[in-house]
Amino acid sequence: MNLVRLLCAPSLRNLFFVRTTILQQKLQFNIRAFSSTQFAFPDEKSFHQRADSTLEDLLSNVQDQIEDVIEDFDSDFGNGVLTLRFGRKGTYVLNKQTPNRQIWFSSPISGPKRFDYDIDQDQWVNLRENSSLSTLLSSELTRLS
Repeated sequence: MNLVRLLCAPSLRNLFFVRTTILQQKLQFNIRAFSSTQFAFPDEKSFHQRADSTLEDLLSNVQDQIEDVIEDFDSDFGNGVLTLRFGRKGTYVLNKQTPNRQIWFSSPISGPKRFDYDIDQDQWVNLRENSSLSTLLSSELTRLS
């Protein structure tokens, strides 16, 4: 009987360790998934104000810098969607995702990305790459011109 307990005890310990590790990983994932964006915008109205303001500022900056450099440039902003067309060089689409309180970004260079608002940095940040929306867009537009 003691031999059976000794043989089984390590397995039970391993099982307990594996179960505990899995629970810890799930908890960490859930904490990361509940980003600071949820706290940044207590209501939908404040999210829309910040997101619209950001998209309008991005459009204004792009128009100031690019219109004279790239002749095929065209833009459109409405209903929470900003579209930047650069002719054969590609199209960028930035849009609000209200349920997630995010701005989604589609780029012909880097592909799709999601940005959460970071209160501490006062900017929209891609949590996977820790890069800001404005910095990414600026660097990509520099490559296009």
